[in-house]
Amino acid sequence: EEASVGYYRQDFSNFDFDATVMTCLEKASGFKHTEQDMRKAAAAFLLRGRIMTQQVKTLSEGQKGLLSLTCLHLQEPSVLIMDEPTNHINFRHLPALARAIKSFEGAVLLVSHDS
Repeated sequence: EEASVGYYRQDFSNFDFDATVMTCLEKASGFKHTEQDMRKAAAAFLLRGRIMTQQVKTLSEGQKGLLSLTCLHLQEPSVLIMDEPTNHINFRHLPALARAIKSFEGAVLLVSHDS
């Protein structure tokens, strides 16, 4: 089986900044998840309520980081490459990032300047 790679970009250049959060999640999931499943995944990364209908360009950098993590979760890659995932994440959001990495069953390559 061929490996699928999920890439966390610290500059969020993979997003269409005019799209809504929900549209990004639909695209990331390949349109294979229900709206309920996408909302549940987003809530696990602290994205809920009105945020789901906001355009990506209106999100804080931390929220964009959480959106990126949610997209990776929905993509279900076998390999994660994470370029500075803690750069924009608020300290309150670090547990969500840690849970995501800990529960990931594939290989992880993580670049960070944090200790």
